[in-house]
Amino acid sequence: MRQGRQFELDAHTLGPAMNAHLQLNDWTSALRLWDELVETGSLAPNGPCYAAAIWAYVGSGNWRRALALFDECKSDPAVMQGPSAQAYRGAIVACEHGSQWQYLLVLLDEMDRQNRSWLDTVVFSSAVRACSKAGQAASAIELVAEASRCGIELQVSAYRAALAILPSKEVEKARAIERAIEVAKGRRPAGGIAGGQPPLD
Repeated sequence: MRQGRQFELDAHTLGPAMNAHLQLNDWTSALRLWDELVETGSLAPNGPCYAAAIWAYVGSGNWRRALALFDECKSDPAVMQGPSAQAYRGAIVACEHGSQWQYLLVLLDEMDRQNRSWLDTVVFSSAVRACSKAGQAASAIELVAEASRCGIELQVSAYRAALAILPSKEVEKARAIERAIEVAKGRRPAGGIAGGQPPLD
């Protein structure tokens, strides 16, 4: 038994234990559990473990490791159902942090094919910001429109990013985004990781 831990963790309890640290923005402690039990080969991770580790790496600023772990999860035969919604969300936010807008769009398409309900405020907002930062105005505006068609409100920062890159001739689209910003201002901003949130499952 590790000093300071009152019980031994297994594949079913590691994910929730890591998530408890993520809710406190304690990426270091979450990754310490991962390193102790998974990187040493003591435990074979399941889907929730991968998802928690991906978010922990995103929170710690290591987007490259987060994406590498996501790809590992996709290829791990032990994860029968493939990456979870939370793993995909973590990878999307990692792509935003790393300016990997092209891979982000690939993941967005995968999520849409697997389960459209996985596309939420965090996913669309990260995608819009990433495309806007990369100068991909057409993609950013299309994502704003798609989110609207899905009935999903974006984070204010995403609307502003799209508005900033919108060509001046697109007056009507600019007005629509400005109206969306006013509506979104009334919503509570997402907590936890900047641009996203740690997993709860």
